[in-house]
Amino acid sequence: MESFSFNSTGDIFACTWWYPADTLVVDRARYRLERSTDNGITWTSILESWGSLCTAINKDDHIFVGTFGKVQRSTDNGKTWETVNDKLEAGFIHALAISPEGFIYLGANGGNYRSTDGGYHWTKLDLKFQAMDFVFREGGQIFAGVNSGYFPEPAHHLYRSSDNGETWERVLTTEKTYGWSMAVNKKGYIFAATNGYEGSCGGVYRSRDNGDTWIRMNNGLPNSNVDHLVINSQDHIFVGIYGSGVYHSTDDGENWTAVNNGLSDLRVTALGISPHDHVFVGSGTNSTPTNSSEIGHVFRSTTTTSVNDDGSDIPNNFILGQNYPNPFNSTTAVQFSIPHTGHVSVRIYNILGQEVSTLFSGRLSSGNHEIHWNPHNLAGGVYFCHLQLDNLNSSIKMTLLP
Repeated sequence: MESFSFNSTGDIFACTWWYPADTLVVDRARYRLERSTDNGITWTSILESWGSLCTAINKDDHIFVGTFGKVQRSTDNGKTWETVNDKLEAGFIHALAISPEGFIYLGANGGNYRSTDGGYHWTKLDLKFQAMDFVFREGGQIFAGVNSGYFPEPAHHLYRSSDNGETWERVLTTEKTYGWSMAVNKKGYIFAATNGYEGSCGGVYRSRDNGDTWIRMNNGLPNSNVDHLVINSQDHIFVGIYGSGVYHSTDDGENWTAVNNGLSDLRVTALGISPHDHVFVGSGTNSTPTNSSEIGHVFRSTTTTSVNDDGSDIPNNFILGQNYPNPFNSTTAVQFSIPHTGHVSVRIYNILGQEVSTLFSGRLSSGNHEIHWNPHNLAGGVYFCHLQLDNLNSSIKMTLLP
């Protein structure tokens, strides 16, 4: 597992390792882009490659995939693909990102590029070294984390551009580190994570002044080997550390706490936040597998909010959200929020008002919850999901495809 991407409806796209025909021979390694339309319950392979994959999805839900020497695009959720290169001499592509203006930025060992027309034409950027990640800050600034090489000593740099990548200035250097994972919160704070193999280097860095100054923020982390960093809609930060699992901060990185309950494999290789604020974790080996059991796993957080012991995540309202996907033809997810602990029932009714399924009936604590419905032997048509908490009631209409 290498990375997650999400479209606006919550479909998940995962870049994974794949070894065909039950072989683990290195030169037969392949990569897959897999899609889930039911919140990670089932997956379908939609693209295969022998080179490592990276993805980005624009505001129109067009999917861009970078692999060895080319970029492919799908405008129909991965059903069909077209190559959109224009003499792109990139080599292995390791980073794809889309700016708020819709420009595509690409980092590869053959150079760094920008496209302003959906990938049809590319301009090489005057940016030294291979970009491993791009992030965009409100106001037009672009930050690129680059790898300057591994020998004799690896050093990584952050560069900033205020003119759509035409010119760049270095704003941070970290010695004896590798990899970058970056995000910007709603306050405009920039967070950059890099893996430091010595305790004095790497971890999480934060800038509150547009990248002019940086502070290392590792209090509570078990080590500085941070490979992945994501931020949810509440500005809660999650980082992934291979072998140590997932850590979480609610105070802009000042302090970190492990959130590994139920995470049975702590070898984190990918981390993502869905549009519904679920945390997705990819795990497994980060090197060549030696047996099929090492291929990897996907985990999803069981609630849509992060862990918070002070109760600030308890909702004030009784809410039944619209199911997703909708319409659906296999499994659909229903999210709901309850303001206090009580007896909860979630039931499905047909258009005649007849109950066809009880999804849950029992006592639940206050908070945000999610439940899934996988109808069996039911005809396509309109159904209603009814949520009841004590004397509170709410219903939504759902459409099951034939």
